[in-house]
Amino acid sequence: MYLTFPASTRALNAAVESGGLDASAYLKVEMDKQDLEAFVKNSPFSSAYLRNDQKGIINQRDLTWWNPEAVKTYRSGQVMLPSSDYLNILIDSDPEKKVVVYLLWFET
Repeated sequence: MYLTFPASTRALNAAVESGGLDASAYLKVEMDKQDLEAFVKNSPFSSAYLRNDQKGIINQRDLTWWNPEAVKTYRSGQVMLPSSDYLNILIDSDPEKKVVVYLLWFET
């Protein structure tokens, strides 16, 4: 996924979908709030515009833990990776000490 996670990162859940036309991977993690900006700066999202008016990621019926539509305060974006795959991010800024990060990788 072209990502390096800080030591404070804790995986909350993950899933891979394949067998159809395109594969995708869902990852939900939390990390200390003070590690977030360095994580973004050292990721493919470093020069991406992260917006707060469009989530770009929706709930998945079969993944009850994947609930980005419930997030109220967020930043989100999408980047095309060197492999011509895409990576979406949604950063849940609601928690006080930890932030929750949703990552969706998919091929086209």
